[in-house]
Amino acid sequence: MSNLEIALIMTVVGMGIVFAGILILWGLMALMVRIWPHDADEGEAEEDMTSEAETGEVGDLKARAAATAVAVAMSLRQGLFNLTTTGAPASAGSSWRVTTRALEINQGTQSFNRKPRGSGR
Repeated sequence: MSNLEIALIMTVVGMGIVFAGILILWGLMALMVRIWPHDADEGEAEEDMTSEAETGEVGDLKARAAATAVAVAMSLRQGLFNLTTTGAPASAGSSWRVTTRALEINQGTQSFNRKPRGSGR
């Protein structure tokens, strides 16, 4: 047998093992669903939702969410979050200026770490 034939056989065996493992896990999950049905859990969840709706907690949460959304929209409209298109604050300048300054700082720190050229040390 050549190396190519051995490699192909190993590939087929490996893929077969993977798919067999997937099928075994699928079968185990189907068996667990049949043994322990989840219908009882759904009934409890429905009861919880109806009790929350009766107490008014859901309505209160919706009102809080709506108030928060309105406050954020109003603050964005008034310009409290004055951001440029890059997401940097407007006071930082353009993105080119920020990038150039970062490069200058990086080059300044690199000059101290370099060994001088041409020296035999």
